[in-house]
Amino acid sequence: MTALNKEIFRQKILDKSNLLPTLVWSAIGFGVIGTVTGILSLFVLIVLAAKDVPSLVQLDNGQTVLVEPIDSQDRTDEVITSFVEEAISQIFTWNVVSKDQQTRRITDPGIPIGTGQKVPTRTWQASFAIAEDFREVFLEEMANSFIPRGVLTGDVQSTLLIDYLSQPRELKSGVWEVDMVAFLVIFDGRNPQGKTTSFNKTIVVRAVEPAIDPLPDETTAIQKAVYQTRSKGLTIDEIYELEAK
Repeated sequence: MTALNKEIFRQKILDKSNLLPTLVWSAIGFGVIGTVTGILSLFVLIVLAAKDVPSLVQLDNGQTVLVEPIDSQDRTDEVITSFVEEAISQIFTWNVVSKDQQTRRITDPGIPIGTGQKVPTRTWQASFAIAEDFREVFLEEMANSFIPRGVLTGDVQSTLLIDYLSQPRELKSGVWEVDMVAFLVIFDGRNPQGKTTSFNKTIVVRAVEPAIDPLPDETTAIQKAVYQTRSKGLTIDEIYELEAK
């Protein structure tokens, strides 16, 4: 009699009509667990999103700087205008870089370019701020028809005085143009007080990967200057006359 009751009890437990409520309650239980887990995950994400993004970065030399996360193709207006001002000023400011110890004459050996002409060393260094497909033509034009004779011997010098830089205008993603109103002043024996020429241009710049010195302990001063020109992650694509408005 006892064995018969056990068999009947086992059959009732396995009966489909008895398993259905168990399966329903199991599904409800798992659903509740999943919902609670989802809510907890959402709460954690909200808390993390509400936290401030770390804004301090410590450099190798121990200096701490403020940083701001941006897209790889984005540049702030301040970075763009600073890049344009530094690059154009260095390209068009022709000052000699060394003094001959025997003659005491200030000279610049210059850097030869494809045409056999030379450009001032600092102009060549700063020209790495220009896109490669534009840089060679630009340097040839500078050497052949723009830089006065006597620059490399110290008889002629120049300085670029920037009077106005417009706010960058975005042409497309990662490309901007900046208007510049400036004066190029040439100093020579006939014009010791300086001869001033208006120098109004529109400069088109593009976002690029910032240059990093791969061997900082082995690079020369000139090489370091070249890497520095690309440190802001920008390059000059075009320079053309500013249209009167």
